[in-house]
Order: sequence, then structure tokens, then C-alpha cells
Amino acid sequence: MNEKLFKNFINDHTTLYSFLDFVLVNINFKQLNIKGGFISCLDSSKVATRFKIISSIGRFLNSQNIKVISAREIDKLSTVFMTKNTYIKNDLYIDYVYANCQNIFIYLEFEKNLNDKEKLQIKKTFDIINNIIKTKNWDLSMKTIVSKIENLPALSKTVMDTLEFSTKTNKTPEELSEILSTDPLMVVSLLKTVNSAIFGFRNEVESLENLIYLMGIDFTISMILANSIEDSVEINISAYGIDQSEFKDFLALKLKFVTSWIRKEDSQLLKKLYLPLILHDIGKFIISKELFHANQIDIFLDELKKDHLNINKIERKYCDYTSPEITVFVLEYWKLNKNIINTLNGECKEMSKILLLIDIIFNIVKPLDEKCIEIALKQATSLNLNIELLKKEIEAITL
Repeated sequence: MNEKLFKNFINDHTTLYSFLDFVLVNINFKQLNIKGGFISCLDSSKVATRFKIISSIGRFLNSQNIKVISAREIDKLSTVFMTKNTYIKNDLYIDYVYANCQNIFIYLEFEKNLNDKEKLQIKKTFDIINNIIKTKNWDLSMKTIVSKIENLPALSKTVMDTLEFSTKTNKTPEELSEILSTDPLMVVSLLKTVNSAIFGFRNEVESLENLIYLMGIDFTISMILANSIEDSVEINISAYGIDQSEFKDFLALKLKFVTSWIRKEDSQLLKKLYLPLILHDIGKFIISKELFHANQIDIFLDELKKDHLNINKIERKYCDYTSPEITVFVLEYWKLNKNIINTLNGECKEMSKILLLIDIIFNIVKPLDEKCIEIALKQATSLNLNIELLKKEIEAITL
């Protein structure tokens, strides 16, 4: 093990979470391949229960940020926590270290069973790493992002009923109208949204039934979710240079563009994209709020303006997470439809690539920027999309 590599990574601004992430990415053993695992701070009160572990460092090996731990593995984690002893057997290595009031678990799965020599090698390596963790006075100022997700309010019954309805194969406007009729405030909010200038209807939409008829079932469901997110998550997007009103216009414009473009490209795909598009920026609200409390919005925004093509890189620099990773954490907490989550975390590869392409075109710092459009058109070519159609839709939305 190159102990110097890990020590040199640490400076006055290194957080415990970025260090754990660095360890996980750079740890390696001769002739031993790591199949999966995590190094993460966990809430000790949950260790003895059956739960889904959410990373405090934004990375799991080979599992798209979320790893579901089985009951058998939970028992091993609990034993390690209670006895403070390392578990190393067969193809598993589980360790525990306590530092800065944090319970840190190391959980690694190897591709083969370990022999005695290999077990000793791993143990010696992590003894050194654990000592580094325990002796450094870490800056924990940004530690709260994931833990605060658990304090978010639950989605309303109307939204949960709507999301359940959205999974049905055969959906009717009458059923959706019946669900919404129990929530008059939601109906008023939807009518206000659809009558805004961004949609440009000549006549005012006055009833829920007309709204669903004009917008379609899937688009209406997406607006319901968008309005609910506004109630559940404080829309503080100031770290990205726009206010709440501007963000609503930005989202409405993006949805209008996607509706026009994808309907001509693949109408079935359009239905699957609405909800991921609505949900995509939740992580930015949480990052923006944390940066506000840390008094770092100005320097963060200054970096974004200088390098708007690398938003995720700058997010990770300041928060140890990207906004898409945080969005996935939130959706897991809300127990949303797995298909939506898989689109956002990259498991649904085709849809994820199209979602990324849309995100490039509608860069939140510089939407419809020439450089972003150029990059998006190159990606669209590799996805075998109709480039001329895409160009035409971009031109139409920029007029």
C-alpha cells in the first residue's frame, strides 16, 4: 500500500467524506479484485435494523450509488459495530472505525474467497488507513446533506395516489380527475401553471377536465409532481444564478421543448421522460441550500459561470456529491417508482443518455448556449437520433 498517496491527499480543506471517497477509488490489492462495497459514515442507531444504506460519500462500487444490504450482511455489520472487531471471512471484509463522532464502516466484497495471507494484507492496509482517519481533525461542515434528506416531509397522499396511478397500463382522464378532485389546492395550482405565458393558450383553461384533455395524462402527472416538490423541498436555486420564478420558467420551457421534440421522435419514450425531467434538479435545491448556510454561494456561482460545462465536477468539489446523486438519494427516501430512479441513476442507459442530452441543451447556468448545443448535437449523432429534427426544435425554442 502507498501510504504516502493517502496522506498527500489530505490538506486543510479535505473533508472526511472526500477522503473516504478517495480511499475507495484508489485502494487496490495485488491479485485481489474488489467486486463491490462502500466506505461510509452510517447512523449507528440504524445498524441493528433492516435498512437500505445511503452513502455519505456519494459512491458505491458497482452499484450506482445505492447498495441494498441483505439481512445476513446487516447482521454482520451489527456484529462489527457492537464488538468493534473486524470481520473478514470468505469473500467479505467488514471493518469499523470511530472518528469525529462518526461511525465509519468499510464493507468490501472480493471476487474470490480470501486466504490467510490475503486477509492479513487487507487488515494491515486498513489499520494504516483507519489510523489516518482517527488522527486527523476533519472538517465536517458539509456532512449534513444526506442526513437532512431524512428530514424532508413525505409526499402528499394526492401525489402518492397519482404516482401509483401513473404505473397503470391503461390510464383514463376520468380516473386522474377523480384523484385530483379531492385536492382543490392542487387543482388551483395546476390551472395557474397551465395558464401561464409559457404555454401560450389563447383562451384560459378553466377546468381540470380541460387541463387534462389539453396537456395529456402524462404531462399533467408531471406537473402534479413538480408542484408537490415545490411544497416538499424548498426551491432555493440561488447557487446556480436564478431565482424560484426563473427556475419555474426554465423547467416549463424545457418540458415544452421535450414535448415537441420527443413526440415526433418517439411518442412512447416521451411518456417515460416526463417524470425524470421534473425530478432531475431536486439535488440542486439541496446543494444550493447547504451552500447558502455555509456562505459559499458567491464563490460556487463564480466557478460555475467560469466553467458551466462542468457543473457536476464543481458540485462534487464543494459538496462531495453531484446533484444527480443527491436526487437519487431523495427519490429512494420517498420510495418513488424504481423505473424513474433507474433513469436518473444511469441504469436505463438509452433514456439516461437522452436525459443527459436534454440537460446539456438546457444547462442551468447557460441554457441553450451555443457550445452546449454543439456538444448535444454530437451526442445525438451517436444515439442515432434525427439530427435535423433536433436542430429544428432547438431553433424553434430559441426564437
